[in-house]
Amino acid sequence: MDERILLVVGNGFDLDLNLQTSYTNYSESDYFKNLVNKNHDNVNKFGEDFAIDLSELLYEASQSQKQWFNIEEIIYSWFLNEKTIGYSEEKVKIERNFFNDLRVSLANYLFEEEEKRDVKKDSVAAEILKLWAASSYNKYTGTFDIFSFNYTSIKKLLDKLGFSFMKDKNRNKITHIHGSLDKRNIVLGCDNYNMTSKVNPNTTFVLKYNMIHESNHFVRMLNAANWVIIFGHSMNPMDFKHFKSYFEMLAETGESFNKNLTIICKNENDEQQIKDNIEMQGISVISILDRINQYQCFYTSDLEDDNSKQRGEFTNFIDQIYEMRDIKK
Repeated sequence: MDERILLVVGNGFDLDLNLQTSYTNYSESDYFKNLVNKNHDNVNKFGEDFAIDLSELLYEASQSQKQWFNIEEIIYSWFLNEKTIGYSEEKVKIERNFFNDLRVSLANYLFEEEEKRDVKKDSVAAEILKLWAASSYNKYTGTFDIFSFNYTSIKKLLDKLGFSFMKDKNRNKITHIHGSLDKRNIVLGCDNYNMTSKVNPNTTFVLKYNMIHESNHFVRMLNAANWVIIFGHSMNPMDFKHFKSYFEMLAETGESFNKNLTIICKNENDEQQIKDNIEMQGISVISILDRINQYQCFYTSDLEDDNSKQRGEFTNFIDQIYEMRDIKK
């Protein structure tokens, strides 16, 4: 049977490459500050009558959540608030325009970061991309596809690392779930994944189903994969719908005996957060670990030490993929 390997990358993957692409990084930039100031002038004329302004909510959160600032979670809380906007056409227009400007501003910040920042060529993320690039042109009949939850272009990262991407010769695919900077079609917003009450219809422009993304294809590929490698994704509630059926399958069915799961994150706290986020969705992590063929978790903080136990185990993991894919190093 042909092996199907799936690499799923989140923001921790970019950060490991030295890209300052987190929402926190963006909130500290002039792009964000200028956008908020511009919108503040539009909102001021309404005074208290405006109820809850999205730009103000984002700004206040950015000041109080310096360690981890998640724009999409704040958009979701704004979306659920019954008092948001009201039914004034002018208020709706201001917030809709701000939301559209936010997407453009974020894309412009990330594009500049992607262009100017040197990537860390000895990072763990670079090793994984090297492994993927090496496997992309061999005669092995299995697949090794990448699904990215980041906006940054995997193709540009490959170029910066010296790994060429030739679409006509490459059998493995790269898919950006939330769009990419290549086409400036980034998907920003929230899903109505946990709504228990009626919401204001004037706020639905922030829902992701109004934008193009590759969700259904990802779910099918994830469930079909023999080996899933998740790098830098926290399994946060905003994205978990994409992973739910996969983890349910691992925990509840006999199909998981031939499944391998490898997680790469920064440290032990991050691994625990991932497990907690899965448990919060009503899925037993213990059941997953009992049923699957192999589970590994590597910490990028430990892998920086060439003499660490994890470095040796990670080298074995890389060698295992090379051998399975019949790749020459």
